[in-house]
Amino acid sequence: MIPPVMTVLLLLNSLVYYGFRAGMILYCIDVLQLPDTSVFGLYNQFTLLVVILPLFGGIIADLLVSRRIMLVISSVLSIIGFLLLSGGNEVNFHWYMGIIALGTCVTKVMLLAGIADSFPSRNHTTEGWTMMTYMAVNIGAAISVVLFPYIASEYTYETSFTLAALIGIPIALGSTATGFLYSRPLAPLVNYTEFLALKEDVKVEKGIAFTGIVLGFNILYWATYSAIFQEFSMVIEESIQSVFSSITPIATITAVAVLGILHFTKMLEKVQFLLIGVGMTLMSIAYVICLTFSSTLGYILCQVFLIISEPLCHVMLLGLILRVAPRKFLGIALGFYMFSFVNFYDYINILDFLSSISALILFGLGICSLIFYKKLWNWLFTLNRNELSSDSHQEG
Repeated sequence: MIPPVMTVLLLLNSLVYYGFRAGMILYCIDVLQLPDTSVFGLYNQFTLLVVILPLFGGIIADLLVSRRIMLVISSVLSIIGFLLLSGGNEVNFHWYMGIIALGTCVTKVMLLAGIADSFPSRNHTTEGWTMMTYMAVNIGAAISVVLFPYIASEYTYETSFTLAALIGIPIALGSTATGFLYSRPLAPLVNYTEFLALKEDVKVEKGIAFTGIVLGFNILYWATYSAIFQEFSMVIEESIQSVFSSITPIATITAVAVLGILHFTKMLEKVQFLLIGVGMTLMSIAYVICLTFSSTLGYILCQVFLIISEPLCHVMLLGLILRVAPRKFLGIALGFYMFSFVNFYDYINILDFLSSISALILFGLGICSLIFYKKLWNWLFTLNRNELSSDSHQEG
């Protein structure tokens, strides 16, 4: 019962988040009348908050207040942020933007953790639901980039913000209801004393170690993705980019849906690392193409590779995190997962070789995953399955 409800809540949360992000630049230009440099500076601040705040939210949830309480708090904050914006107070836009970033993105992390928490033993079903949630997020994003700008253009920006606040109400109510359906106490999973003593817990150590490896993979993936995006954004016409911006979400949703169905049938369980290896290798090849063929044809080939690699690599890495991260620290693990989306453009501008290094490492990891996928599976899910998947089913 809980996974389907939380998946719908994720779709609604994605709808308001991406709707705000899509209209934010236009709002800053049309209403706030800011210069381009200030607009993009604000946008970069927002995207930075989006990847940093969930980490703090995860830490507070796991160590202080519990994940279900943090879920309720963050969903209410999202409503407050949109209501404040709908009032037309433009002076404090920076603060409202921060509240919205905190509310929507921490809500996303807590909902993902809640889905994993709802399974007493995390297995292929958990990863199948990961695929479904990722598909829901993309559907919400696809609807929002059309819906909210349309409402803003036909009516006012304040109307679109009011709609976002209204959508936030069922998110808050649903989060509260599902949160209290958890069969766990209100107390946080682990207190500070227990946190310091975790070095003696081999089970948790192994879970944390593997989660760190998975997060490292994800950082390399998005570093390479950022380099490709930046390279082509300067040489490819905007009209061509907009076409693929429309096609990519549909293709990704379709691919993730297929993978999700196959996960539920356990058909992919033992070849996960093989598919991850394919995704990493394709991403590395796409990077080479963007360096050697900075043309429309090269851009199209890269887009095809990226559409294939994202569900194979990135989505499956998220599934692994939800499956193997210690249940006690799932909020923190997902906070680091969000942090792995940090924008690498600035670093690439300063150090051109950084993107090449990340692509090279990603290629090596991809080849290793292709060759040793059976050993990786046996090492993680056979040797340590009981240790990593049988955490006591406590509150999240």
